[in-house]
Amino acid sequence: MRTLNLGRTFDAVLCLGTAFNYLVEPAEIRTAMRVFRKHLRPGGILILDLTNFDAWIRNPMNARADVDEVFPDGVRVIVFGLNDQDLRQRIHHARFITAVKQGQRLDLRFSEAPLRIWRQKDLGGLLRRSGFGILGWAGDLRIGRSYNPRTSPRLVAVAVRR
Repeated sequence: MRTLNLGRTFDAVLCLGTAFNYLVEPAEIRTAMRVFRKHLRPGGILILDLTNFDAWIRNPMNARADVDEVFPDGVRVIVFGLNDQDLRQRIHHARFITAVKQGQRLDLRFSEAPLRIWRQKDLGGLLRRSGFGILGWAGDLRIGRSYNPRTSPRLVAVAVRR
């Protein structure tokens, strides 16, 4: 989303799967907003699907097993999430240990990524400064799911290019 250049405009741009949360630095956030705007016709719709960190911070799930799956061939995969938040920097540190057991063999992998913590007010300000008007907010991508900062799993912004 920082380097996309399709050379044309569209009626809508969708940024789904919390991808926007992975833009942490202010310069890359500004660049992504310019790219979104450049690819939308005037009056085009931008949909941003983010993690609702308001709910997360109120009820942290910082240590948990995210996935525990046994496949038909007997391979078992478990993903442990070990997260924490730096509220001053507005960064969520997502860390994962993935265990893959195949027969007697056990492989462990570690991955981590910083995610930007967005709140509705801050995201609305960014959208307005970037040339968008707010059409509405949703709590996830299902139709009719209103946004509740305390309980919604997602913060979905629907905006129009001015």
